[in-house]
Amino acid sequence: MKWLARWVALIVGFTSLVGEILWVRIVTFAESGRAEIFAIILSVYLLGIAMGAFMGRRLCFRPAQGILVALFWLLFAASIFDPISIIAFSSTAPEFGGILSALPWVIGGAALKGAVFPIVHHLGSNDQTAFKGVSFSTVYAFNLIGASLGPALVALVTLDHLNSRDHFLLLAALSGAAAVVVGWRAKLQWIVLLPCIMVIFVGRLPDPLRAVAVVPGDSSVHFWLENKEGVIHSVGDGHADTVFGGNVYDGVINVDVRTNQNHIDRVHALMLSHPEPKSALVIGVSGGSWTRIVSAYPTVSRVDAVEINPGYRQMIDTYDVVRSVLDDGRIRLVIDDGRRWLRQNPQQHYDVVAINSTFHWRAGATNLLSREFMEELKHHLNPGGVVLLNATRSVDVVKTAASVFRHAYVYGNAVLMSDVDFRPALVGNEARLFDVRIDPVADLDRNSANDREVARRVAGHPLMSVDMFEKEVGRPGEVVTDFNMVTEYRNSER
Repeated sequence: MKWLARWVALIVGFTSLVGEILWVRIVTFAESGRAEIFAIILSVYLLGIAMGAFMGRRLCFRPAQGILVALFWLLFAASIFDPISIIAFSSTAPEFGGILSALPWVIGGAALKGAVFPIVHHLGSNDQTAFKGVSFSTVYAFNLIGASLGPALVALVTLDHLNSRDHFLLLAALSGAAAVVVGWRAKLQWIVLLPCIMVIFVGRLPDPLRAVAVVPGDSSVHFWLENKEGVIHSVGDGHADTVFGGNVYDGVINVDVRTNQNHIDRVHALMLSHPEPKSALVIGVSGGSWTRIVSAYPTVSRVDAVEINPGYRQMIDTYDVVRSVLDDGRIRLVIDDGRRWLRQNPQQHYDVVAINSTFHWRAGATNLLSREFMEELKHHLNPGGVVLLNATRSVDVVKTAASVFRHAYVYGNAVLMSDVDFRPALVGNEARLFDVRIDPVADLDRNSANDREVARRVAGHPLMSVDMFEKEVGRPGEVVTDFNMVTEYRNSER
């Protein structure tokens, strides 16, 4: 009985923590990566565990056989609750939103598993006072092993091989297996039918992430990939598709500045702002459009492109217009966290840096928007180096840039920044746009009046100082730091 209790404690610890991870992942995806989602799901999950533990305590007053039967029913309910919760969430979330659709199922799943905790400690503890502490601690240790093993195994290994739906089936199978063993010990012979019940769900469960994925209009999903770094997908017909990272707009597969669907003129402005850019860094490769533009400038001899999600390599390989990013010998594609990579490579310096960061209000955005990051970035610039940062029109990000660099100006929804005044170079290098060779369809023709107007638009785009931008927004900006995280939690306008 004691070993049965210990192993059930391990399995429940495993399924509880993995379930929490999966719900955080799913709801964060459904809610576009809002920073507060983790705290909400964690609070609700802990509430569910507390409610379950209170219920489980009352079950411990039954006779031994009654406790075993109760434990069986709890594990049986947990095994079918997870698949049912995915079905219910997938059908209601598109209409009611991720949080509202998930909360009852998060609480219910946590409560069922939480009710098991006091029961396994009751069954696994020695009745003799002298040994009760040791036996109780042993059960708790098994629970902690499961609670530690689950997140480590899932976060580091299985999320690269199984999607969220498959993980819920795995949790259901583990709870079902524990129910079978407990039911057999309780002499409930009909529990052999439980595996047959579980088979009903296999192949019938919807993918909860696909159910809430953003697919505008009548478009279709061209590319989909889920791994431990997140979920990326592209929508369109396989050409100028829209890219989504974590269910949030992440650019367009486009290198044509004429159409400028993805505001690619910002990258051209960066390249024109330096007299002769030779070395470049891109943080946030995404669909590859920014990196392709940077590498197309004839003076560039080296590009380091850092991307945290290796799945973008596969996405880029499906689009002809950016595929050369993977084959160009001048481009080194690094899979790593951009900030960590800079810290670990202090010897690397660049003429131009393009930071293709996500929306400033998303969870983790501070990592590439804070003053500390910009100061780190500054150490990696050659004299006269220029940085383009995707500020997504956050006045706080612009204020932060101006606090680190002597010259910082808003260009569209981004900010160009440097310790030298790059504005004369930006205007004076307009003709350099005609030397860029990317694609026969996208290349500008200096003999075309329309293309000359496009070049003037790029080089002559109005620049706004932080003071001007603050007046336009209607409030003063705050300097973003690693500690205040103002864009995520205080000024998360979106």
